[in-house]
Parts: sequence; structure tokens; C-alpha cells
Amino acid sequence: GLRRALAGTVLKNVKSIDAMKQEAMIERLEQEWHMTSNVRPDDCRPMTWDQVREMHAAGFDIGSHGVYHRMLAKLSGGLMADEVRQSKATLDRELGVPATLMSYPVGGDRAFDEGVMNATRDAGFDLAVCYICGTNPRPVSNRYALLRLPVERMMGLGWFAAMLALPSLVSYPTAHHPSAHHEP
Repeated sequence: GLRRALAGTVLKNVKSIDAMKQEAMIERLEQEWHMTSNVRPDDCRPMTWDQVREMHAAGFDIGSHGVYHRMLAKLSGGLMADEVRQSKATLDRELGVPATLMSYPVGGDRAFDEGVMNATRDAGFDLAVCYICGTNPRPVSNRYALLRLPVERMMGLGWFAAMLALPSLVSYPTAHHPSAHHEP
């Protein structure tokens, strides 16, 4: 209860600061609290490149989620653009075809802004999705700020089907932060 609430407050506040300061703060907390961030459950490991290529060959679209999972809008312009370009170059090289989709790391309204959208377009991505819940109008007004329906790890098939059939009724609203500086 109380520990979870405190963790939620810390996480919410960390997302409002510069990405490099976020990393430094997390590293310091890991050291002071003797916690390691590289320990993952067996069913939560990153895929290998061979697994990614296999999925791509089977018809899955593979897109970028950044190189280091940093909130792109919280990086300086040069670092942010490098992160976007490097993620695309790596995918292009590993898959042998141009990557066309970006999914902004963290993806809330503080994670991307106009500069991030421009860097994404300039890097050669065709579209980008955020993690703001919703559906998009047709025609799309901004293909670099596409809303999406959140499909979570423990979601059952029934809930997934209901969300596709009635997205405004079944999905949940995204918390918006007044400090965001963009209009998706």
C-alpha cells in the first residue's frame, strides 16, 4: 500500500526531469538501496536479434523503441536526435529493410514533443505512436503522434476483443500532465 504509493509518486516525479538526471538518480538509488536493475524474470528477457528477424520474416512489423529507453523529450536536442537516428540505423542494419515505425519510449505526453516528432520524421520513420490511449481520426492529423490502445501483458483475449470492438468504453484514460509542451 504505502510503499507502492511512494514508488508511484517517485516515478511520476522522475519523469519530469532531464533524462540524464533520471539515469543518475536511478543509479544512485540502486547503489544506496543495494538494488540491481539488470535482474529480470526469465519470461521478461529482451529478444535476440535472431528472434526479432524471425518475427519480421513471419510478417510482424518491427519498429524502434529507442536505444536506451530514454524519454526523448527529456534529452538535449543533439542527444535526442542521435538516439532516434541510431535506433533506426540499427534496425535497418539488423533487419535488412528500412524501419518505418517509432514507438516513443515511456510514450506519455511528457515523453515526446515537436522536436522529437521532427527528429523522428527526419530520421526516416514514416509514423510514430505514443502511449496515450485512444483511437485516431481518419484521415490522421499527425502521423508522428498516433494514439494507441494499450495492450498489457496480462490482458486476456476477451478484454482484448472488447477493447477492439468498443475502445472508448473498455480502454482506460491516460493521465495528462499540464507541463507537457506539445499537442498530439
